[in-house]
Amino acid sequence: LKKLKNLIIELHAKNCKQRCKQCYIDFPINKNIKDFIDVEKIKNALDETKNKNLQCIYLTGAEPMTHPEFNTILRLCLKYTSVCICTNASFINEKKSRFLKKVEDEGNNEIIFMLSLAHFNEIKNDNIRYRGAFRETLNAIKCLIKYDFNPIINFTNYYNEPKEVILEELVKISNNIGFDANLANFK
Repeated sequence: LKKLKNLIIELHAKNCKQRCKQCYIDFPINKNIKDFIDVEKIKNALDETKNKNLQCIYLTGAEPMTHPEFNTILRLCLKYTSVCICTNASFINEKKSRFLKKVEDEGNNEIIFMLSLAHFNEIKNDNIRYRGAFRETLNAIKCLIKYDFNPIINFTNYYNEPKEVILEELVKISNNIGFDANLANFK
């Protein structure tokens, strides 16, 4: 590692109401653990990277928006560089999108959204993630584009389908919801 260009902050590891099959986190069966990272730890990490010319800070963790101080952390990180929120989209609606646009407009850096999608078919997607996840993600995309965000769809190829088919189907879905996406919007 010669240069630090990106910083990944896992806001917590186990606090998520979803139990998606493709998730890398080993969740406890019956509990929602409150293991949120302390804001002071984040401040210290950011101070250590102050002159490192960061390109992006990634906010992640089971679902980063469940952190009780998420808005404070987001604003803090945006003072340093652009921020990518890696999310299952369950917290993004019209009101939250409007709020996040106001937060972005407070400074010079960008908020980027990376939303999870496990399949282009609603039933297969929800089987992997959770019931209603497909529609929730599409609604989040619609809300975000309404406020001029350009979300990235992070696709998990759980069924090992050909990349060409996946991209073709993602373009169709995007067109159907009014999202003028290109290949850069699909990861």
